[in-house]
Amino acid sequence: MGMREEIRVHLCAQKLYKFRENNCNSNFTLDTTAGSIEESYRIQDLLKSKYLKEGINICGWKAGIVSTRMQRIISSDQTFLSPIFKINNIENNCNLDYKKYVNLGLEVEILCKINSDIITHNYDWTLEDTKNVIESISLAIELVDTLNLPNIKKNLPLHIANFGNNLGFVSGKLIENWSNIDLLNEEITIFLNDTEIEKLKLNYMGLSPILVAKWMLSNLKNRRVILKKGDYLLLGCLSQTLWINENEKLNIKSNTFGELSLSTFKNQVADHT
Repeated sequence: MGMREEIRVHLCAQKLYKFRENNCNSNFTLDTTAGSIEESYRIQDLLKSKYLKEGINICGWKAGIVSTRMQRIISSDQTFLSPIFKINNIENNCNLDYKKYVNLGLEVEILCKINSDIITHNYDWTLEDTKNVIESISLAIELVDTLNLPNIKKNLPLHIANFGNNLGFVSGKLIENWSNIDLLNEEITIFLNDTEIEKLKLNYMGLSPILVAKWMLSNLKNRRVILKKGDYLLLGCLSQTLWINENEKLNIKSNTFGELSLSTFKNQVADHT
C-alpha cells in the first residue's frame, strides 16, 4: 500500500470512528473513503485496535454478501469478512427501541460456535478441519444499520470498513449434534408481523453452511486471526435484508432449530402541556 493509500486509510478510520460514535453526517470524499477491499480491511483493523483498547472485545466474525440474492441486490459479488463485537449481542424475543436506529435491517443467517482456541494460520482448513472446530449451530438474526453512510452500491468498500454495518445478532437454540442434521434440506419459515413471507433451505447458493464456514476460516487465516473458544461465525444472509419499521415483529421457525424472534417499538415523548 502506497503513502497516499495509507493516508486515506487513516483519515477514513478517523472519520468513521467519529461517525459511528455520533452518527454525524460525515462527508466521505474520495480522499477519505476506502477504495478497495484491502483498504476496507486495513480500516477495520485500525478501528478494531481502538475498540479493543476501550475494552470492547470481539466475539467472532461475520461473512457478508454470500448469497446469490444479496449479490444481486448489492450489484456485487465481493464477499467480505468483519469482526463482531461482544457489546452488541441481543437476547431472543427482545423488543428493540426503534428510535435508537437510523435504518434498521434484519438478516436471517446461520451461526456456528467454535469449540476451542484456534490460531487460524496453523491450519490448511480442509472440510474435516472445519467440522472438528464447530461445537454447535443455530439460526440467527443479524442486525444491520446503514446509518447515514452513502449509498452502498456506489460505496461498498466504505460499508465493509464499517464492519459490514453490523450492530449485533440474536442467536437461537444452539444444536450440538448438528452433524446429524441434513442442513441442505432443512427448511425454515420466515414471518413478518405474523404473516408468512418466505420459506428457505439452509444453504448458500446450493452449498452447505459448513463450506461457508470453511471459506471463512480460510480467509481468516489470511488475516492471521486468532479465534477463542466460544467465538461465533455468522455465515451471512440466507435471503435478503428485511428493513424494519417501528412496531414490527420478525419470527423464524424451524422443526429442528426452534423459533427465533425480534420485535421493535418506539417510545413516544409524553406531552406534559
